[in-house]
Amino acid sequence: AGELHALCPSPINPCRMRLAGPDLLRALEEALLGEFIDKPIRGFGFRGYVLGTLAVDGLEISWDPEAPPYGKIHSLTVNGQDFDPDREYVVGTIDMFTFGVGYETIKNGKDIQYFLPEFIRDVLALELQHTQALLDCRKTRWTMTGTNHGTTG
Repeated sequence: AGELHALCPSPINPCRMRLAGPDLLRALEEALLGEFIDKPIRGFGFRGYVLGTLAVDGLEISWDPEAPPYGKIHSLTVNGQDFDPDREYVVGTIDMFTFGVGYETIKNGKDIQYFLPEFIRDVLALELQHTQALLDCRKTRWTMTGTNHGTTG
């Protein structure tokens, strides 16, 4: 428990919501841009220094680092099915994003359910107890493509 707290000290709460396809895609595109990855964040229970990128599950994303901003993702599947921009998706995230901090389109989510008093590290602790979750963490979710690429990230 001490190691987990040291690795994940933020008192950030997990939540679930429905998020429109364009808002999800926008957040994923922003997660590829340095201006968001390196964005300083203060408050809202955040104990890090910069926003960082989005960790995802259930998604497979092919992207080109040489493409222009907001046009880097050229292939996206959700649970094995093609992404549909006209659909709403159930998304698990952190409460900080629902306040418009970081990836701002996530604040547009509907039917937000906050999980209290759990912290995100409590969810992580539960997942670390499941063998399949540990195996799944090795799945490639972001695949870099383009002229000089073909590697995964």
